[in-house]
Amino acid sequence: MNHKKRLFFGLLLGGFVFRLFLAFGAYDPLVFDAKGYSDVAIQFLKGEWPIDCCAKNVGYGAFLALVYKLFGVENIAAVRLVHIGIDLVSAWLIYRIARELFQPKAAMLSFIVYLFNPFTSAFTGLVLAETFSIFLLVLLLFFVTRKRWFTVGIVAGLLLFTRHSFYYVLPVLFIMLGWKHVKVLGFLIVGFLLASSYSLIVNYKTFGKISLVPPYNLKYEIIYLNFYRWKYPEVEFQGELPEYGQVVQSYWNTPLEGKAAHSE
Repeated sequence: MNHKKRLFFGLLLGGFVFRLFLAFGAYDPLVFDAKGYSDVAIQFLKGEWPIDCCAKNVGYGAFLALVYKLFGVENIAAVRLVHIGIDLVSAWLIYRIARELFQPKAAMLSFIVYLFNPFTSAFTGLVLAETFSIFLLVLLLFFVTRKRWFTVGIVAGLLLFTRHSFYYVLPVLFIMLGWKHVKVLGFLIVGFLLASSYSLIVNYKTFGKISLVPPYNLKYEIIYLNFYRWKYPEVEFQGELPEYGQVVQSYWNTPLEGKAAHSE
């Protein structure tokens, strides 16, 4: 093994240890979003067909169900290790993409920056969709650079299955990639629809509409959640049952250590 390969694997090992330290220092109980994702995973394991709701897609829940199936329900240590594994794959894919588009030095710099970025690395310890979403996005870009259009379509479908927010981005991407090449656009669309088949079936069964996402207007909800939610408690629950407002406000006012008990 030459010096360059030793350096590469040494950095990869360092990134693994770095993530272990961050991931296993994370908060253990499943609360709020993490509990919601876990509940969706358990629904899948029971053979149910959960529906996307409230800007939280079920794609990560399906991924989590696979982890639970292999390693046990709510095995948080296993989830963290799987997250660490796919995040290291993301780092390797970023290296490959940068090497393809730029040069070896830029690729190595990109690799190092991602490996030791504490923000993305810390998410490996949480039962949340961030690590899986980053992996899918990087995988999408990797296949774009390789011009594997059918696979790009499949990964794009899985990305939308995991994140509603890509609903407005992916059509633009498809037009950019295939507007001059009907065959490319065809491969993209077929792969995308294949990966979106679960959403299409469940939305039709539930709402009676053929739709890639649940037919409620997501863009306003996402804007609201990002800019207003919990910032104006005096008007937050005017349109809801007062009792519900009190319960939710109480949950948010509870310190982190007490949220699990409050959820129960």
